[in-house]
Amino acid sequence: MRRDRVRQIVEQLALGVNVLVTGPRQIGKSTLFDKVLEAIDSYLYIETKKIGDSVYLHCNGQRAVIGRRTGDVMRVEKNGFDIASVALRDFLASDEVVLAIDEIGFLEAKETEYLDLIVKCAQQKTLFAVVRENDHALKNRLAELQPYKLVRLNKLNNPIKLY
Repeated sequence: MRRDRVRQIVEQLALGVNVLVTGPRQIGKSTLFDKVLEAIDSYLYIETKKIGDSVYLHCNGQRAVIGRRTGDVMRVEKNGFDIASVALRDFLASDEVVLAIDEIGFLEAKETEYLDLIVKCAQQKTLFAVVRENDHALKNRLAELQPYKLVRLNKLNNPIKLY
């Protein structure tokens, strides 16, 4: 990962520009994300992890189930999003500047209150997030995130290219 690219993203975030990182699986999105976070002083970190048939949000030392696979269907677990929503409301009232989420997928689209809070954080503070390449909850709300930069990683341009 080239340091000048990490520095470029850190500078954008310092200017209040929301930055979304996307690309195919295993291309280095989370590695880039982690390198940028190493250079930022103050942020709220939310991590999404799939473990077995469940999807979890890790935030402020808590782990909450936000989705559970039953057969071929992933069901949303509202209680997990409610827990994360409390953390987002606290973040809005805090001195922290950057909301860092690894990653925003499709489940968030089904929980409008949680998604609305993410957008509000992006409008009032700064959002730095990994988003799924083709199917993520913010794809129809990008105009609400202005100003934003989309960092699209692929085999041809990784290291990154800012659009």
